[in-house]
Amino acid sequence: MYQHTRNSNTSNIEAPLFNAPLSACKDFIQSLKKNNIRPSSLDILKSASITKEIDHLSSNIIEDIYTDISTALHDTSCGIVALDIPQGVSSNPTQDTLLGAIIAQAIVNKFMSPAMDRRNNAPFTLYNASKEGESKLKEAGLKFYSPEEKLGFHTDGRIENSNVYIPDILSIYNLLIAYKKAGSFYWLPFTLWNEFETYAEAIGWNVTYKTELTPIVYPGKNGEVENLGQSLVKAPIFYDDGDNKCMFLNGEIIKSEIDIDKKRIIDDLKDSMQKNTRRYYIPQQPRRIILMKNSAGAHSRDIFNEYISGTRYTRSFMRSISLEGKRIGITYQS
Repeated sequence: MYQHTRNSNTSNIEAPLFNAPLSACKDFIQSLKKNNIRPSSLDILKSASITKEIDHLSSNIIEDIYTDISTALHDTSCGIVALDIPQGVSSNPTQDTLLGAIIAQAIVNKFMSPAMDRRNNAPFTLYNASKEGESKLKEAGLKFYSPEEKLGFHTDGRIENSNVYIPDILSIYNLLIAYKKAGSFYWLPFTLWNEFETYAEAIGWNVTYKTELTPIVYPGKNGEVENLGQSLVKAPIFYDDGDNKCMFLNGEIIKSEIDIDKKRIIDDLKDSMQKNTRRYYIPQQPRRIILMKNSAGAHSRDIFNEYISGTRYTRSFMRSISLEGKRIGITYQS
């Protein structure tokens, strides 16, 4: 059963951490091969028929801990879970990394119906950061271009056609972290945020604001920056549908659309989350799935420090967002 472990030196609470059994992971990979599914690439996850088969074959990987994970994930005073994929599924390090990612996505799919990435047609988005890529993003004037840049508390959104949703579940799986000091990932459930209701009343429930979202960027074919997706939305910061209260905080409110007092309140709001007396943390490391209830809290992370030179990428991770979630706004053209 999951337990909250308080760090004696801080007000942080250690997030529930589980481990996928190595034997179950190996059995799953063997079952794929026996059913003529070759786990030679993440592309196998793009096929709906293969994904359905994978869902069936992966049922035993975490059967003993599934209920505990789900309970923690949907506990409004928690809402975050970490799960480690063991090394050694394959003796080949490159193949082991690939198999770990396939196993991780198979597990993630048990807790959400993942939205398909519009560019790669996969149930996840793969992000690869590099020093060269970071330079191009910086030159293009894009924010949050590097793992070494501070990223404050926020929630994630999903855009489908012209609609904006708050995904219920969000997952992150680190394949590579090329830093000696990766720090921690942080999670603040709204139920533990002392001033959630105070700021909601000050900013307004269901009051629409025009926001420029944090951009989703990919490297183009010739190394140029490729920015995909509608980045301007009309959506409330605090949303209440009568049954649940949540927050949409991603990117920057358009300055011309907000008065100076409200801008100050929003800045204070971000500071309030950062300084809240209680929050969850989980150390960031490769082969670790982080699952969180995006509709019930906000997340942040430490700055990555002490880059390990000689690697092609500085960080590589997979991110999935659920189709399950509330529609809260629309996109618009400036």
